[in-house]
Amino acid sequence: MEEHRKRDPLFLLKETIVTNQLGGEADFKRLEREVGDVVAAAVAFAEESPFPSLSSLHADVLQE
Repeated sequence: MEEHRKRDPLFLLKETIVTNQLGGEADFKRLEREVGDVVAAAVAFAEESPFPSLSSLHADVLQE
């Protein structure tokens, strides 16, 4: 588990913020909450949105 934690992007970001004196623990916690809010809003939007039609499956994907 410790080996995975060393590669965790959030852990690395926190380490960078603290090591480079860009902020403290409170700043990182605030940032973590803000990112969590953005992700929660995106998930809610996706869950509330209708599924796209099958005819739009290849739209903007293939060059015609």
